[in-house]
Amino acid sequence: EKSYKFEEFLPIHETIMNTLEQGTFADYMEAFKTFDREGQGYISGAELRHLLSSLGERLTDDQVDEIIRNTDLQEDLEGNVKYEEFIKKVMAGPYPD
Repeated sequence: EKSYKFEEFLPIHETIMNTLEQGTFADYMEAFKTFDREGQGYISGAELRHLLSSLGERLTDDQVDEIIRNTDLQEDLEGNVKYEEFIKKVMAGPYPD
């Protein structure tokens, strides 16, 4: 699991919080790119779960599970997911209650 220093985390958190207010595809892509240190278009599945349950409007584990089920999220052999596909599927809905 990756850990961030507070100085690294603060701009990331601000990016995500601003993204949640605006909510465009480009905004979400920019926020996820912050976590994509290699610039390959992937984020670890574990990190995605952590982000969904701890930043912005914090989701419960059940809500995160439902989003992942609804988006048919598939991890690669290294446990990574392509976040562009994830964002497109989430923005298309359906949304959990």
